[in-house]
Amino acid sequence: MSDFEERLEALRHAFRRRAAEEHGRLVETLAAGDFEAVRTIAHSLAGAGGVFGFPEISEAAGAVEDADDERIRAIAEPLLNLLNYTARSP
Repeated sequence: MSDFEERLEALRHAFRRRAAEEHGRLVETLAAGDFEAVRTIAHSLAGAGGVFGFPEISEAAGAVEDADDERIRAIAEPLLNLLNYTARSP
């Protein structure tokens, strides 16, 4: 494995740890009904997911970011599932 590949894998591993943290933050902010905070978290994940090789997280986060208040909880479910899966992946 090249030095670049090692660094990229280290960044992907850090993103997996972040996925667990962001999952928890999303659960808390959704429960509190703080949809602006949910959108802020989703915005950050939409950008970072693609950069670190998790395009499905970027897509799901983008949908959450664009959701209206009435639908945001339902639309957040796939993102929460992806974050949970990513955090548990080796």
